[in-house]
Amino acid sequence: MNKLLPLLIILLLGNAVHAQQVNVTGFTVKPALPPDIKTVSPPTLKEPANGQTIASGRQQLFSWQAPMPTPTGTITYKIKIVEIKGDQSPENAIRGNKPFFERDSIKALSFQHTSPAPAFVAGIKYAWGVSIYDRWGNQKWSNDGKSEIFSFKAPL
Repeated sequence: MNKLLPLLIILLLGNAVHAQQVNVTGFTVKPALPPDIKTVSPPTLKEPANGQTIASGRQQLFSWQAPMPTPTGTITYKIKIVEIKGDQSPENAIRGNKPFFERDSIKALSFQHTSPAPAFVAGIKYAWGVSIYDRWGNQKWSNDGKSEIFSFKAPL
């Protein structure tokens, strides 16, 4: 029973162990990963809403919600917008098409797409998504820190 006690304590502590060492009756336990690895959800897209036809003009606000629970430390976001060609799904377009627009090192939960960024072409469908990175450029969140993919259409 005494040999199982450290294992039982570790199982009961779960994430409470965090990245610290715990010494229990002569056993030192070092967790392999910090608790936030792969447990924090990726960003959630807000606007433009999925399938929305955006307003005409060069300006468009893109916004998203922070991952939950909110990560600690320095984080930045990257937005990627691609044109959807033919009957492509937004997910296939974002994975395979050349970016129409990309911006990284965004510290806010939104990005205002304005000049000198390229204007959206009337009648064209686009896919967009956001990725989150820690201060070392790692994507340690669930889904590799990538949001779901939304589509929108530029007005005629």
